[in-house]
Amino acid sequence: ANIIYGLSKLGVKMNGQVPPNAMRTICDALDYAMTVMNEQEVSNCVYSFGVMGVFWPSLPEATRQLLLSTVVRRFPWFESQGVSNVIYGMALMQAKWLEADGVVNSVVRI
Repeated sequence: ANIIYGLSKLGVKMNGQVPPNAMRTICDALDYAMTVMNEQEVSNCVYSFGVMGVFWPSLPEATRQLLLSTVVRRFPWFESQGVSNVIYGMALMQAKWLEADGVVNSVVRI
């Protein structure tokens, strides 16, 4: 989470600044670490991917599903900043809200 956040704070963009094999490595590490991340780390990942210009469909399917399921699982403990980070980050990534049905339902429940 901190690597992704750090890259975004450095102004790194996905439009050629990060080699495809490096992005695959980041996604593989994220897939491994997502299960133990706290809510701030999860929301920072989504936000940072958005700021870096990651296009939602360009993420591997497994990474997208894991991001969504982890957001839904951790959502009850998000603070307002975490909620806004997830919504803003997904919007920047041009995620389709129909794909994020569980996230939308979690937001509506609160």
